[in-house]
Amino acid sequence: MKKSVTIKNKWVKWLLIGMGIVFLIIAVVLASVASGNHVYVNGVQVANDAQGEQLARRLFLLGFGIPGLLLLVAGSITILVAHRKQVRINALLAAGNYVWAGHIALVASNTAVVTSNSQHHQYAHTIQRMTCVYEDEAGRKYLFKGPTVRYDSTPFLHDGQVKVYLDTDNVHNYYVDLENSMDEVIEA
Repeated sequence: MKKSVTIKNKWVKWLLIGMGIVFLIIAVVLASVASGNHVYVNGVQVANDAQGEQLARRLFLLGFGIPGLLLLVAGSITILVAHRKQVRINALLAAGNYVWAGHIALVASNTAVVTSNSQHHQYAHTIQRMTCVYEDEAGRKYLFKGPTVRYDSTPFLHDGQVKVYLDTDNVHNYYVDLENSMDEVIEA
């Protein structure tokens, strides 16, 4: 299996949905357990009557149900956005209109610094995003922003250029195809 040079965080979407489902299950289970049993809120027994049961059910449903729904919605939205992006990329690839862009650079798009007090050291990780430039026959230059990458892949590109698929009607609709513009690389 070929290891991708780009960073893909597919697991985040499924983690959000999984956490949302777990929270919703906890909300339903705790709300159903609250009926007919002695319920304690902050160490104080809530009266075992209809009003106390309703209060306990609402507390559990609100306390776990709302965060569960929010996590489920956030995960669903990220999946829908990723799906729409993949549909757009597939349409661009199917159209087959591409240019070769050069002047490739890596731009730091995000930096995270983690400090460990017990070890007294800092670890900085910079997420890099590839950019490239295409110049048309009229001399206009187009800057394209590519995917976030795990490492500098410019030495492995064909002639130092990358293939950019373009929508002929909208130049802002493009896809930088880094994976297929590279020679085969074996990571050791």
